[in-house]
Amino acid sequence: MASNAKHRALFFGLYSAIHVLLASMNTALAQESVFEYPRDANYVVIEYTQSQDMILDADPVPLLRIFGDGRVLVHYPLYMKRAGDYEMRLSDTQLQQLLNSLEQKGILSFSRDKILELKKQSISNKLLANNKILTTRSDDVRSKFKVNLSSYLSTASGLLQTGFLKSITWKNLKSDALSHPEIAALTDAAAAEQELGQYLSHRDLVKMK
Repeated sequence: MASNAKHRALFFGLYSAIHVLLASMNTALAQESVFEYPRDANYVVIEYTQSQDMILDADPVPLLRIFGDGRVLVHYPLYMKRAGDYEMRLSDTQLQQLLNSLEQKGILSFSRDKILELKKQSISNKLLANNKILTTRSDDVRSKFKVNLSSYLSTASGLLQTGFLKSITWKNLKSDALSHPEIAALTDAAAAEQELGQYLSHRDLVKMK
């Protein structure tokens, strides 16, 4: 009798532990946003490039494109030392992790108008505090990001968006992030740019013939 009671107690203890574990796993899964895209060799999921205003006849081909099948295509313009096309491949898990990282850095929710207003206010505050005249740059660099998904479910908003496309162009992102560190959206976007830039010199890249 005592043995049966002991077995029942052990069973219910094990059952409770499994139930807690499954609940924890479901909660963790629910905290991950869902990114859907065709696993297609011609479908561009992520695109990133930079352009400089001082360079005439700039190459229109993006520096970096990542396709739905995981193919990473890097293009260096003719005026660069490594001129040519290079490729490597990401697993689907790696691509999902990259999308999640870009989301965490605010790329998928980037609001240009809102951030421009924050930058304008930051400049005004600095002028009032330091009485400095901010000059413009002659070698402006424009960073361009694009994320293209067939659907996107954000856990932050709970909103499911189909045909999701986020396109961002920002002038002098790196210097703006350094000049206005209090604007988290700019520092996060600069971190996202750095993350994508790592693929431009990734050790797994192979030059295409």
